[in-house]
Parts: sequence; structure tokens; C-alpha cells
Amino acid sequence: MSAQKSSNPILRFALKFILLLVLFGLFFGYFRTAFPHIITLFTSLTASMAKLLLKAVGLHPDQSANVLNLGGFSVQVVLECAGVYQLLVFSAAVIAFPADKKKKLWGILAAIPIFYVVDLVRIATLLTVGHFKPRLFDFVHLYTGQIFVIFIVILTWLLWIKKFAHAGKTA
Repeated sequence: MSAQKSSNPILRFALKFILLLVLFGLFFGYFRTAFPHIITLFTSLTASMAKLLLKAVGLHPDQSANVLNLGGFSVQVVLECAGVYQLLVFSAAVIAFPADKKKKLWGILAAIPIFYVVDLVRIATLLTVGHFKPRLFDFVHLYTGQIFVIFIVILTWLLWIKKFAHAGKTA
């Protein structure tokens, strides 16, 4: 049994990954319900950061809590826009991967600002697209943005494997 278990690392990774996703999802679902004020504060802060990013490129959106408005077009910043889900998926993949615990921790900590900044850029881009080309908003939001975020999560995980999890090892 142990020889069979160790001979299929891909299956072991996949099962750990799925289990961790379920556990993280349950925990986070509870957290959202138990602490809505923290979620509201976090999404408002994220909207504020996106507003600063837009101001840095010469645009001047208005903000009310977690809603940004640019020239009559508004977006509501929700938790899905703040890098949290990307971090949960990435963390599940990192923890499920066979690597040193310290490297896993550093990988997860390094990913936090990456995913947050990516989503800030995504929010700013969506508001800008909605303002200048409202017909394209749904496409950019539902397709381009989602594909981009998935790509960033996978790329970040692969880079973590290459640079940290397998650092100094040859394949």
C-alpha cells in the first residue's frame, strides 16, 4: 500500500489540493458570515486603493464605501475582487505540493501582494473600460479578467515551484 501511495504523487497532490479547497471554502464561508464588518472594511479599503491607482494615471473617480464611479459608470468592489479567492486557490496548491514548510509559507506570504495588486489593476481597468467603452465591460469583466486572474494564479504557482520549491534541484 505505501509503495502504491508513493508511486502516484500526482494523484496525492490532486486529492490534497481538492481537500484543501473544500476546507478553505468552508472556513472562508464561515468567516464571511461571522465577520461581515471585516469584509465591508476590506472591500472599502480595496476600492480606496483602486481609486488611488486611477488617480495616479490621471483619472478621478468618486467613491462611496466600496463603490467607485467614473463619469457615471460605477463598479462595486466585492470580496471576489480583492485577491482573496486567488490566494485560497494558490495556498491550497502550495500546501498540497511536496516542499519544505518554510518555502510554502514564504510562497504564500509573497503571493498576497501579487494577487492584491493584480486585482487592483483589474478593478481600475474594469472601471476605465466601463467608462470609455461600456459595451465591452461585461466581456472584459467576465472573460478577459477571469482568464487573466486564473493565468496569474497558475503562473505564480509555477514560478514558486521553479524558484523556491525546487530551488537547487535538477529534474
